[in-house]
Amino acid sequence: MLYIPKYFDIKELTPPEMGSIIKKHGAAWAWATLFDPRLLKTMDYLREQFGVLYANNWKQGTCYRGFRPDGCDIGATYSQHRFGRAVDLIPKELSASEIRQEILRCQNGPRYQYIGGLEMGIHWLHIDTRARLTDKILTFNP
Repeated sequence: MLYIPKYFDIKELTPPEMGSIIKKHGAAWAWATLFDPRLLKTMDYLREQFGVLYANNWKQGTCYRGFRPDGCDIGATYSQHRFGRAVDLIPKELSASEIRQEILRCQNGPRYQYIGGLEMGIHWLHIDTRARLTDKILTFNP
């Protein structure tokens, strides 16, 4: 099912080299083809609860915090980013650690039900929508 996020633009979540294919097929195609709608919904929930969150700001040199296409050498071979199921967000108003604590506290609530993985010990917020093997979010370190 197509979900278009309210607070994030397709250009913020895809690398610049994908611009021509997105222009050719359209943003709706990109949302439907490249991203898990559960991730996009969760990103909007996080934005509504915790305020401004940034993914890529190409002018500031951040890169590959959303979808990572074939040929991208950043991250693990089977990174959830490569499947459109992960994003790295930079919070403006709270620390990533504070947001992670709240996610884990309410991990089985409706807002966080789709989060399957949460990276710990970093200054940004990595969430992904991998399948949970238990009722707990998988936490991992870099």
